Amino acid sequence: NSSEDPSTWPCNIVYSVLDAMISFPPENRDVTFEALCNALVRRTVFVTGAVDMKGCPEADRGEVAFIGRSNVGKSSLVNMLTNRKSLAFTSKTPGKTQQFNYFAVNDKPDLERQIRFGDEVPGTKDLDAFYIVDLPGFGFAKVPQKQRQQWSDFMDEYLQYRATLRVVFHLIDARHGPTEEDGKTMQRV
Repeated sequence: NSSEDPSTWPCNIVYSVLDAMISFPPENRDVTFEALCNALVRRTVFVTGAVDMKGCPEADRGEVAFIGRSNVGKSSLVNMLTNRKSLAFTSKTPGKTQQFNYFAVNDKPDLERQIRFGDEVPGTKDLDAFYIVDLPGFGFAKVPQKQRQQWSDFMDEYLQYRATLRVVFHLIDARHGPTEEDGKTMQRV
C-alpha cells in the first residue's frame, strides 16, 4: 500500500520543493514559501486542554511542543504556524495559558464538529497528522507557587514519558536573552 510509504506523504513533497527552492534562492519570494508552508498545515482544531498526563489525547501521532517563559509568544507562534488569528488564546497579560493545549493538525475533516457536538464524523486523519502542544509559560506567570509546581511536575513527566513527543521548541525572549529559568528548562529537555 503506497499510502503507508512515508515518501509519498504530502508533507514530504512540500519538503522536497522547499529543498529545491533553497538550492536556487535568488528568485524565491516570501509568498511562495508561505504557500508551501501552508500546504503542510491544512486543517487545525483545538482538541483539549490537559492538566495532567491522563488528560492528554491518545498518543496516536507525533507531537510538537512549544515551551518558554510566560508572554514569550508561544500562542502567537501557534496561531502564525496554523495561519489562524485566534486558534490559541493570546494576551498581553502573562500566564493566560494554564494547561497543555492540544491542537490537532491535518486530522479528519469536520473533527471540530465531533469534538464540540459529539457527532460521529466519518473519515480518518491524514498520514501526516500531528499535534501542536502549547505549554503554560514559566517565570512571570502570576499564579500561586503550588500551581507553578504542578505545571513543572507535569512538564517533567510529559517530557520524559510522552512517547509521541517528536520535537520541543523552546522560545526565548530576544529582548532579555536566556534567563536562569530558561537554563533550567534547557537542562530538563
